[in-house]
Amino acid sequence: MCGFHVGVCLNVTDPALPACGPADLEEYAVENEQPDTNPRHDFDFQSLEDELVFLTLPVAASQQNVCTANVGMSVYLPVRFQKGGAAWRRGKKTIRATLTGTTTATVDQDKMKLICLPAEDASPCDTVTSTFDQIQQTIFTPVSCGRSTCHNTAQEPHNMSLAPGEAYANLVGVPPTNLTAQNAGKLRVDPGNPANSFILDKLHGDLAIGEGDPMPLQLKRLPDNAIRVIEEWIAAGAPETGFVAPTGCPSP
Repeated sequence: MCGFHVGVCLNVTDPALPACGPADLEEYAVENEQPDTNPRHDFDFQSLEDELVFLTLPVAASQQNVCTANVGMSVYLPVRFQKGGAAWRRGKKTIRATLTGTTTATVDQDKMKLICLPAEDASPCDTVTSTFDQIQQTIFTPVSCGRSTCHNTAQEPHNMSLAPGEAYANLVGVPPTNLTAQNAGKLRVDPGNPANSFILDKLHGDLAIGEGDPMPLQLKRLPDNAIRVIEEWIAAGAPETGFVAPTGCPSP
């Protein structure tokens, strides 16, 4: 993951842009999914907008070079899984914002890309201690499952936390809260039995009527090889320690 600090300056005078002068400014909006219970909602974007809307605006034309405090932005590095290894992919986040003034003629639209690159020769496997730890670090904890709108804590309606130190006990040998899946005899993770493991049904989107929505909720489906790591781990008995999946990080 990469961390950025982003701030906004208003009514900045620039001799190279004589046509762009200070104005009365009153509204700043960052493109973002709403409401904040939407899995695609970006709380970093919300913090940036709040900094402007509640702490800075409105700004009069007589006020120049008005800058906000910096807001933290996190950009995750996605992982590409392969046989016997894994590699980082480039991560990115794009901020799209619109600033408006008291007149319809005062509109400024901006776009900025935040690019996260891995350190040279770095691998997602560098700090991994087991296949389950790999799943935790590269699938559960990052943005796909660890959002506040999903499984970062035990909350309704699923009451399942996938946070570090809690995920294993919440998954292995545990019946799902979904009554349809529970009545079918499924477990969230059934050690040695991928076909009876509800987590794989959720990730594949292979769900019977009444078994809820595919996961990650309303987000892009996990890559096939990421799902394969979980499937291979379950087939090997879903151990908490040791390297057991042919796909992904090998044993050191």
